[in-house]
Formats: sequence, structure tokens, C-alpha cells
Amino acid sequence: MQDKQLLIVGIDPGTTLGYSVFDINGNVLETNSTKLLNLDLLTARLTSLGRIVVIGTDKRKVPAFIDKLRRKSGAKLITPSEDLKKEEKSRLASGYNIKNTHEKDALSSAVFSYNKLKPLFTKIDSYLNICKKSKYSNSVKELLLTENNLNISSALELVENSMLKKKQKSIMDVVRVLPETDKVDNSKSTTEESSESLKLKRKNFQMEREVKLLKGHAVSLKNELARYRRLFKLLEKKISVSPNKKAKEILRFREKRIYSLTFQIELMKKESSHLNDKISSLNLFISNLNNNILLKKLDTLSWQEFLKKNKVLNIKQDDVLFVNNPCIVSDKTLDSLKDVVNVIVHNQDTSRKLKDKLGFIFIDSKEFDITENELFGLVDKEMFNKVKNNKGLLNTIIKEYKSKKE
Repeated sequence: MQDKQLLIVGIDPGTTLGYSVFDINGNVLETNSTKLLNLDLLTARLTSLGRIVVIGTDKRKVPAFIDKLRRKSGAKLITPSEDLKKEEKSRLASGYNIKNTHEKDALSSAVFSYNKLKPLFTKIDSYLNICKKSKYSNSVKELLLTENNLNISSALELVENSMLKKKQKSIMDVVRVLPETDKVDNSKSTTEESSESLKLKRKNFQMEREVKLLKGHAVSLKNELARYRRLFKLLEKKISVSPNKKAKEILRFREKRIYSLTFQIELMKKESSHLNDKISSLNLFISNLNNNILLKKLDTLSWQEFLKKNKVLNIKQDDVLFVNNPCIVSDKTLDSLKDVVNVIVHNQDTSRKLKDKLGFIFIDSKEFDITENELFGLVDKEMFNKVKNNKGLLNTIIKEYKSKKE
């Protein structure tokens, strides 16, 4: 599973910078234009959405700003053989929500790049579907976009080997720190727990890396702010000696820029603090996995919610879901969870009729003392198994009674 989604980015550099971000399925994630983003801030914004694997431009000759971003991100660069004409860009951007020409140029660059890559993506998905290895689609695409001289089969082999080595290493790391009794008597549960621990550790590492990046950008902003303050003082001296209209306009611009940078620094600090809180929460979850059951949180059982969260949760056989409102449900979600999930812990109650229809063991969250964060919950393993067994027995008795009555 990819920790971050892969991004195709179209850029229109200039005083007003336009950018448009697509995922590799051709969905628009964000399109915007601003005067407040330099290279570092744009990189921070894009990497908060995913990993940049492709950068597109509407120019045949690559602008210096885009080349710097390409080298900084390690992404593949896609350019047209000739500068895209105005009519072509209008056609490519048709049907999308854009506010100005900067966004149109950026979006048309992203669409042009996606269209260039679409045949390759289709070929990859067809090959993996035949091999019954579609779960590696994103990893194979990422490898083929960022590495040269690879074909699809070679990329697939590299991805599988990498996944196997990571899995083996993670299991060995966990086994080395476990007591001897756990190694002998609980080999199956140890493997499952180490897998969950690995996922949490991977997300923890990713967040730590993002915190480091945010702190670096905050330092960069502080340095730029200090430079503007020095210029501001120099301008004040000049104006006090010989005031003129142009100097006052420059001073007002500097004041606005200082205010903008100060505001951005505060935002960076808040986001960094928020990520640090998430890291602390994940560390708590990792340290308490052995004696607890991990719950995977969904707000509802709608298809949209399932698709959005499952990219991170990776719901698999015998997982336990923690659903806020199970009354909102989609048949597609039920088909995906059928024969995979047995137990759903829920906050909002639902009718007995709906519970019987859905076919899961439903347990009210009030039965447990649950430690939770944005995506996961932890509940004592012994208490969970006791309540689950009681609920399962009760459901069996009710079903037998109804069948006899019929």
C-alpha cells in the first residue's frame, strides 16, 4: 500500500504562480493560483498532498522554476514538442473549474501530461490484472515513472521483492524484542500484530519526515522575514530623508509581504504542532498493540467513505471496524466487507432489522473504554473477546428462535 498518493502536477510559473494537481487516475485534487508561493512553499504544499512523480509544462523549453522543482522532487518531466497554443489549452481545460489564465495554463499542462501517460497506465493495469497482482499498480507505476530502463515485468519483480524484504525485516525486528514465550506460543498473533505495528510505524515515520520538512520551511520563512524587515528599515530611512510616492508604494508592499510571511509562519507552526500530536498518538498505539485489539475507524458505511479511508486503513480479513453511524450504508461497501469483517463497534445505534440485514456482529462502543485517534481505536483484547463471544451467542440464539418460529 502506498503511504502517499502519486501526483501529476502542472505548473505555470511567474509572479502569479498557477498549479494544478492530479492523481494518477486523472482526478483533480487541487487547482490554485497565488503570488505568495516560492519554490520551498510550493514543494511543501504539494508534498502534503502526495508524492510528485510527474511535472508538466505547456512550454517546449523548460522554465527554470520548473526545472528546479523537478530536481528537488526527482519527478519525471513531460513537455510538448511545441508550445501549447491558446486554443489547445482551452480545449484541455474545458469542463474544469478555473478562475484565471494562470490556472488554465497549469491545468492544461497537467491534463496534457496525464493524456501522454494514460496509455502506459492502461498497459500496466492490464498486465497486472492478468497476473492477478493489481494491488501493486501504484508501486509499479511509481517505479516506471521514476526509474529508467525498466519494463513492466521487471518493475513488478522489484516491487514484490521489496515488499517481501520489508515484511520479513519487520517480522524479524518484532520477534527480536518479544519474550521467548511469545515467540513459541503466539507466532500467528505476533505476525498479525507486527504487521499492524509496521503500518503504524510507517505512518509515524512519514509524519516525522513531514514535521521536519515543515520546520525547515518555517526557518526559511523566518530568514526571508528578517531580510524584509532589514529592507523595511532601510526604506524607512530613505523616506524620512526624501519622501516620494514610489518609495511609499514600495514600503506598503514590504509591509504587506511581512504580514503575509508572518501569517504563513504561524500556519506552519500550527501544522507542525498538529503533526507532532499525531506522532505522539501513533507512538502510543504502537506501544500498546500487543494487549489490545486495533479498531479501524469509518464515519459511515457509505462507498465514498470506504474508498477514502481504505487507502490508509487497508481493511483485511478479520479486522474490526469502529463505525460512527452504521445506518448510512452502501451495497458496494457491504460487498467489499462481506466475508472479511465480522465485528463492527458503533457509536450511533441502529435497528435490529438493519443489523440482521447487514449480517455483522454489532457491539455498542459504550461496552468498552476505547482509546482513539483520527483513524484508529484501541480496546482491551480480553474485554473485547468476552463481549464479542456473548454477542455472537446471543445472535445465534435469536436466529434459531426465528427459524423455529417460521
